[in-house]
Amino acid sequence: MAKDRPARRPRGRPPLPAGKAKRYSVGIRTTKELKDFLQRAADSAGRSMAQEIEFRLEESFSEIELAPGSDLFFRQIRVLLRQIVGLSDDWLADPDKFKAVELKLPEQLALLFNGFRPDTPPTAEEKVEEVRLLLSVRGRRSNRHIDRRLLEMIKALPPERQHEFELAAKMLEQESAA
Repeated sequence: MAKDRPARRPRGRPPLPAGKAKRYSVGIRTTKELKDFLQRAADSAGRSMAQEIEFRLEESFSEIELAPGSDLFFRQIRVLLRQIVGLSDDWLADPDKFKAVELKLPEQLALLFNGFRPDTPPTAEEKVEEVRLLLSVRGRRSNRHIDRRLLEMIKALPPERQHEFELAAKMLEQESAA
């Protein structure tokens, strides 16, 4: 009698294939401005809000993983060497291959280091121009993120240049306190 019954199907959702991790829920609180910004970005990219947040978080960590000194960074250099001399690892013994590496590696490293090169610190005049530009973009509309950034920028100016923005700083402080 037991032989006549069809085999039972397992209950529940089928297990995920190997390598596919379970998704975990992470709840965050944010401002309406940031939520709206994320929603617009998600809409324009054709992603859900959760996918957009996950994408942006992953992007922010990708630079850390490729930072000089990381394992991924050294693996990338090995890939560059193989692209220059082929799959051969004897480039140290072969003068022609060594010369090829010597000529091409700086150019390849410049591409790899793009984004890690420290910028020259902006001059006082460049900082002042940046504050002026941000004030002009801000206009009459208050935006908490821009206002906070503007206050930080004004306070970071050399003391002899801060006086130019005293009124703007007072106005920003009053609006942020309200």
